[in-house]
Amino acid sequence: MKRFFCIMAIIACSLGIGFSSAFAGYTSDLTLQGVNTMVGTYGGYYVGPIQGNITGSAQTGFICNDYITPTSVPNNFQVYVGTLSPVDLSHAKFATNPSYTPEQLFKYQEAAWLLGQMKPFVAAHDTTNVGLIQFAIWSIFNPSTPDKGQGSWLTAASQINPNNLDFSSVRIYSATNTANQEFMSGSASPVPLPPSVLLLAPGLLGLVVLRKRFHM
Repeated sequence: MKRFFCIMAIIACSLGIGFSSAFAGYTSDLTLQGVNTMVGTYGGYYVGPIQGNITGSAQTGFICNDYITPTSVPNNFQVYVGTLSPVDLSHAKFATNPSYTPEQLFKYQEAAWLLGQMKPFVAAHDTTNVGLIQFAIWSIFNPSTPDKGQGSWLTAASQINPNNLDFSSVRIYSATNTANQEFMSGSASPVPLPPSVLLLAPGLLGLVVLRKRFHM
């Protein structure tokens, strides 16, 4: 059994990133099965994906957001399942339980956005960028995280507008004990434009064309 000071994961099947189908508001078992060595280490820490699953769900991937607490792999432990849409941070490690502050919610939203930015780098086995984003996630929740060049990603995350993002796929897995890290899966994605807006664009284009013809 290998022990890591940080464990994160974002891959499920082949190079794709899967999301757990678990719903919030209950406890479940999180099984961490093994790391993907195709990403490797960055800054002296493992930053590759871990495959695993939540009881009753298909295999998916997980990212730890906790720089301080060590967790061993393989492993199995009980977790509370939280969400960002609707917001349920009642058992989240880095929120005031059972309530939360706007600042605490925004930290989880920042991390969820960063998970989405990491996807293409994981698929490309780009250890450097995976590592930079991973260290940015750790820095959001643990200010003592060492500086490994993640500043630009932290700045970008701090400038997101949560109102423009869909957090419905994000899950937060908070260990029911204090001996294991907290993990996240899913990611924030841009909110799609409503159909009415999509239909409006061709109409406006048509008006522009007609106006040009009128002036010819």
